[in-house]
Amino acid sequence: MKKIFDEIHGSISLDDEYLRIVNSRIFQRLRRIRQTSTAYMVYPGATHTRFSHSLGSYLLGRKVAEATGIEKKDEFAMCALIHDIGQYPFTHSIGTYYMEKFKDNASTTNIALRLLTDDSEVRDIIESSSLDYQFIRDLLTSDEDMSILVNGDIDVDRMDYLVRDSKHTGISLGTLDLDRLIDNINYYRGKYVVNEKGLISLENFFIARLHMYEAVYYHKTIVGYELLLRRIFENLIPYCCPEISHISGIYKMINNWYHLWDDDWVISQMRLALREVSFSSKIRELIENFLDRKGIKLLWEKQTFEDNADFAPLLEIREVLEKLGVPEDSIYLFSEKIRILNKDNIIIRTKNGDFTLSEFKGTSLYYMPSFLTMMRIYLDREYFEQVKDRISYNLPKS
Repeated sequence: MKKIFDEIHGSISLDDEYLRIVNSRIFQRLRRIRQTSTAYMVYPGATHTRFSHSLGSYLLGRKVAEATGIEKKDEFAMCALIHDIGQYPFTHSIGTYYMEKFKDNASTTNIALRLLTDDSEVRDIIESSSLDYQFIRDLLTSDEDMSILVNGDIDVDRMDYLVRDSKHTGISLGTLDLDRLIDNINYYRGKYVVNEKGLISLENFFIARLHMYEAVYYHKTIVGYELLLRRIFENLIPYCCPEISHISGIYKMINNWYHLWDDDWVISQMRLALREVSFSSKIRELIENFLDRKGIKLLWEKQTFEDNADFAPLLEIREVLEKLGVPEDSIYLFSEKIRILNKDNIIIRTKNGDFTLSEFKGTSLYYMPSFLTMMRIYLDREYFEQVKDRISYNLPKS
């Protein structure tokens, strides 16, 4: 057994099979992938990694397994430990690029499953242990009722990253009592069951999550850098590495150099491009802007809690911008409908019976919106300065 000290949870103990996974090259790769992608551009302390987050998720997985009486506790803990091994470099930029092009085939879960199958080091460690290999795969793919505790609205992944991201960004979440939440949560037929006495902890959890969505994960400047990096990456790929322009190329590199595919690799490709005269001056300028923290500029945004938001203004504004002479590749559209919580999937257990959140009015979560929709338009700096005053009267109200 080995103990690792974590800045959030303190001492984390790892038995041999878990330690062997942590020491594998696929898991060590997570040391070089930032947990919050480009958030460090706004919050300088947000340089923590998916490595430490995965260790924290493992510890919380242990606690959840004990509290809920899960039979296969060790498999559940292993799933919590390896849940992020399929993450992309700068996930919120590059992962989005692949997932929009290749849908579920490019999901981080699908890549993790490929790693469990194709990476001989990880596969051999698990198969040589007493762990149920197939059960771990089923947990990752949500084929078990308890999968929601690894990948769901109230899971060990979110429990850890909310607290960890809060600490490293400096965003205060108030009182977030994970131990009390864990002691009062269970699962039944793919739904969460929360004891009424754990309601305050549950409320604080979802309020903290919404707060972090607005202050960090969808912060206007951070999203701007995500969009800029994605634009750079999709222009780099044909030159630096056409073999990974398709998701099949990602699968093929699993037993070759996947363990080197990290944030540092992306930055190094940008630096190499700056020295390559064959690259367009436009792309080199974007790279310099990213590295020098001169991001794209927000022209317009709208935020709503409506279930059926109208996305038409994005296209209308883009059309106006193009008529004003802004090139298509200098316009960045962003839209996302974010689920805050699924009220029908959470059951509150009271002395008077069980009620879903959509039925139970004895909590502020009953009144919390289920979705948050964000729409934004960004421009490259040079065009933002040219059109910001000319277009302002044509912009719909935010």
